[in-house]
Amino acid sequence: MGKSQRDKGKRWEREFAAMLRDVMPGADIYRSQQGDGAHQPDVVCPLFWPECKCGKAVSVRAALRQAQADSTLSSAPAWVVAAIKDDRKPPWVAMPMDDWLEMVAVLWRETRPRGVEQ
Repeated sequence: MGKSQRDKGKRWEREFAAMLRDVMPGADIYRSQQGDGAHQPDVVCPLFWPECKCGKAVSVRAALRQAQADSTLSSAPAWVVAAIKDDRKPPWVAMPMDDWLEMVAVLWRETRPRGVEQ
């Protein structure tokens, strides 16, 4: 991988971290410094283990496999996500169905309208 591709990846990680900081004010969110041997996601944040990928044709499945493998090396509980940015396209996020359903269940418990049974 060339320097320009690595730089593009770093920019996308910083951009993704900024997006999370916008919607999670006060949370400690930052781009991790991979390479020091510590097992960290691309962007350190509460609740999630993001694997950030950008490029012409990103493999979502490979990104999710990498995030799942890396997250198992950590004791921090987190939902695994792949944060994808295809060249000149809007970014998006993918996650495993089991994690997504668990997240929906948590959100439903926290935001369920009054009068709706459990």
